[in-house]
Amino acid sequence: MYRMYAMLDSDVKDKQYREILAKNNHEKFEKARELNKQHFAIFHTFNEIEGKQRLAKNVTKVNYWAADIDGGNKEEQLKLIDNQALKPSVIIESKNGYHTYYKAKNGTIENYHKIVSGIIDKLKADPSAKDPSRLLRVPGFYHWKDPNDPFLVKVYSSNNNVYDEDVMLYYFAKKEKEKKRKQAYNISKTEYTNPDNWEKIFKISNICKGERNNYMYWILRRLEDSKCSNADIRYIIEGINKKIVEPLSDAEINQLLRGRRVY
Repeated sequence: MYRMYAMLDSDVKDKQYREILAKNNHEKFEKARELNKQHFAIFHTFNEIEGKQRLAKNVTKVNYWAADIDGGNKEEQLKLIDNQALKPSVIIESKNGYHTYYKAKNGTIENYHKIVSGIIDKLKADPSAKDPSRLLRVPGFYHWKDPNDPFLVKVYSSNNNVYDEDVMLYYFAKKEKEKKRKQAYNISKTEYTNPDNWEKIFKISNICKGERNNYMYWILRRLEDSKCSNADIRYIIEGINKKIVEPLSDAEINQLLRGRRVY
């Protein structure tokens, strides 16, 4: 069941969270709304937890890799997010910044900290927010730290992006990135640039909406590791994009390529 917690916003330093208990999620949200009217902040766990205690060791499934950006102003934060090749699946706007969520296709507890540490590093997010049992504010409820200036936490943007753990490790985890860059693919440049080989090499028939950016980024990095030229990388990426069922826009492809300095 979806877990929600409440805490008086004035007690945020003491972190006296209490779980909102109910028979079902609808009832839970109704209780949360009443508590929010009383100036309680409303939080949730975004990963699955078993047992009564909200502890990292009790997390059983990674649903999202998430970060809490609280440094700089909101304009600077959005610029940092936009500059990343991998876009968050959900961005939540809180009073002082944004929470970024990357939806996990096959996330594991073992690699959670590696990936989130990388996200924190790239987005200049809160370095203490690495715990997979971490609580973040729920959109649709008010932030009451300043009772004279409440702020409605809301969804800033969302999309269908779902990320494979290997791709997240490649992009965000430094050690894993260095390791994978050393991998040698026993495929020649001629084989890569032949469109007849793309299905065999990249399994492009597996690319579907919600995983297109994820998959195209993985292909791009593999081409880089194989020392393909920028011209060849652009030719292959643009060619593969035309073959998938729902291609990315030209702007999205150009942004992906620019993010890797492929012009």
